[in-house]
Amino acid sequence: MKIECILKRDGGTKVDLDGTQYHFKPQEDGSHTAEVSDIDHARRLLSIKEAYRSCGIADENSDEPEIKSESSPPETPVPTEQALGSASPESAELPKQDAPRKGQKKLPPVPKDED
Repeated sequence: MKIECILKRDGGTKVDLDGTQYHFKPQEDGSHTAEVSDIDHARRLLSIKEAYRSCGIADENSDEPEIKSESSPPETPVPTEQALGSASPESAELPKQDAPRKGQKKLPPVPKDED
């Protein structure tokens, strides 16, 4: 994919990523661009928004897909009271203990309702 370096330097900008050198050369239109074929390198460069951006034009010779900007994931819906049923704290019953807890020899006393 074609990426533009928005920092303009005389002669362009050279970047080395994992042993691959990219030269963002000045173009006739004034932009400084390079073809980045490694998808991980493209993601890394595009993560530096202060210096790089996608040209939006993929090279015809490139097999790599264009990287779309990542949008935030969809929000997880919050269950409504209707979906949960009428489980309010007042109406919820505590489960009855039918066995001692680990390390106990007998059940703890059951609290009595105060009426």
